[in-house]
Amino acid sequence: MVVRKQSERSKGATGAVQAPGARKRRPSRPTKAKPAAHRPAPAGAQLELIRQADELQRAQARLTASRRRYLQLFDLAPVGYVVVDRAGAIQELNLLASELLGVSRARLQLGTPFAVYLSQASQRVLSKHLEAVFAYAPQVTCELEASPRGKESTLLWVHSALLPADVGPPVALMALTDITSRRGVQAGLEHLAQVADQNPASILLTDLQGDVVYVNRRFCVVTGYAPSDVVGKPAHFLLPDRQYPDQDREIWQSVRAGRIWRGEIASHRKDGTLLWEYAILAPLINDAGDIHGILAVREDVTLRRNLEEQLRHSQKMEAIGRLAGGIAHDYNNLLAIILTSVQLIERALGPHHEAIDDVHGIDKAAKRATELTRQLLAFSRKSVSQPITFDVSTNVLDWRERLVQLMGECTHVEFDLDPDPLTVRVDPMHLDQALMVLSANAKDAMSGQGKLTIATRKHQLLAPLPAHAGMVPAGRWVELAIRDTGVGMTPEVQARLFEPFFTTKEVGKGTGLGLATVFGLVKQAGGFVAVESAAGSGTVFRIFLPPAEEPADEEEIAAEPLEVLGSGQVILLAEDEHSLRKVVRRILEKNGYRVLDAENGQQALRRYEQQGPVDLVFSDVVMPLLGGQELMAEVRRRQPDVAVLLVSGHADGIDLASFAAEGVEFLPKPYTPEVLLGRIEVALQRRAQQMAALTS
Repeated sequence: MVVRKQSERSKGATGAVQAPGARKRRPSRPTKAKPAAHRPAPAGAQLELIRQADELQRAQARLTASRRRYLQLFDLAPVGYVVVDRAGAIQELNLLASELLGVSRARLQLGTPFAVYLSQASQRVLSKHLEAVFAYAPQVTCELEASPRGKESTLLWVHSALLPADVGPPVALMALTDITSRRGVQAGLEHLAQVADQNPASILLTDLQGDVVYVNRRFCVVTGYAPSDVVGKPAHFLLPDRQYPDQDREIWQSVRAGRIWRGEIASHRKDGTLLWEYAILAPLINDAGDIHGILAVREDVTLRRNLEEQLRHSQKMEAIGRLAGGIAHDYNNLLAIILTSVQLIERALGPHHEAIDDVHGIDKAAKRATELTRQLLAFSRKSVSQPITFDVSTNVLDWRERLVQLMGECTHVEFDLDPDPLTVRVDPMHLDQALMVLSANAKDAMSGQGKLTIATRKHQLLAPLPAHAGMVPAGRWVELAIRDTGVGMTPEVQARLFEPFFTTKEVGKGTGLGLATVFGLVKQAGGFVAVESAAGSGTVFRIFLPPAEEPADEEEIAAEPLEVLGSGQVILLAEDEHSLRKVVRRILEKNGYRVLDAENGQQALRRYEQQGPVDLVFSDVVMPLLGGQELMAEVRRRQPDVAVLLVSGHADGIDLASFAAEGVEFLPKPYTPEVLLGRIEVALQRRAQQMAALTS
């Protein structure tokens, strides 16, 4: 009975390990036991057979369970698996693979080409992929695009390996992973990286320690650094030595507190030049709310700051110029009083009086003060300019001997002058003054030993050129360059070079008005001054003047002013400075003229209306209530043939061309009695000639 039970259990176990789909064997018919030809086996041998059969049954059960687990793992794996042969025909696939390919396993016929579920481009990729796999490559990967019908395409990352078979040809196991969403994220990240890299602002990322972890392309363009120069290094090495520590603390405190900081910061380019940027620094905060880095977005504002600095400097110079012009105007009136009074005293005392030397000393000091006043007016661009058209090179040659004498024997003076005419329309005295000031400064810079080169040329600027307090516009210019081999200048000195009263000379050896005067004169002529210098490398001053279209004027020989006595002509005198008016009246009356004086134009007009016609109107241009030009117009409306002599201490409202066209004489302040009387005589003679022409 025991033997029967064991046989039934063995039979059941054998049925349990039958593989699914295997052909079922028909149950064998029971056969009648044949009589043993020999004696039955001992009971121990039968037990061993039964034990072995039972062990085989258990092994088959384990194998069946293991295969079932494999099939479940194969089907439920989070990776799509496809088994294909050398031709790419599908031999087996799991559930996820069927989903990725968009095909139902129930409808899939084994042997269907895997390529039918791919795009045309991916089919070619698959063919090369399988060639590599079946060439016994260890592992092969590729990217394929599945194109299921009626569904969106899916990007698959394929990882294949060769599975050798015990029976039959080998097959390939292909592991499929859906990377569609990952590629989308990757594309988004690449887009973000492109946005950052092509951003017009500089972008810099640091960690909390301040070490640079990323810079974009714009940062490299602006600073000149390559990413390898800065990544991994502390960001503060970019900052200049003069960076304010208070600003650094403010930035770190704001960012570490989770706040955004905005402001202008200074840094260094790779070539060492200073770079100003408007920066926005923001903390980088992760999902946990922790700050793990700093984002800096920076915009180059160096040009804007330079322009602002130039504007502030220009405004400062303009304010100083207005102040200097106002002071010079008042000084001119006082100096005119001194000069005319001194000459009156000198005539009264005679040449042998014991006090005549003191009078000469006063006269000399007044004339020196007059020169200082002219420099102030030139700096403030309010000196009266009398421009003519002339050739710059010819004018420089006229100064050749004087320049050589000025520089001395130890300085070599070289001229490099353009052979073609370089005509400009400026006041030649102004240009001469600028040339002498720059040459004298060059001599001091070379300590009397070196080489001075004066050059002229036509210059066609294709782009604006930096100059002091502005830019030289592109176009045609006449350039006068004064170059020396002296000690040169530091950037700090160059920054203040044209400020009035700024000088690097010893006390008592310079007023500090020389270069300020040059700048004012050139600016008044419509030109620009550019400076190129470095410590120990000499200096070159380049004066750019607008070219004149008309030919040079013919040289006029100025007549020496003569003291001329009047013969009772009536002069209407309008001068708002009481002391000067009083002195001028005395001079005119002493020389035979009748004078109707007034302290302003309005009072002068009333006196004219009360006392009738006059021979000459002698008036200051700038006066309260009614100026000299307005007074002239009112008198000429009543008396068209009246002679006019206008005077002024600065150039405001002065148009010498219009004065000449209207037959008006002009006399700049301060003036001496001889010059005044000579100019009055010229004006009266011109009036007499006009009247004679009308009556003839």
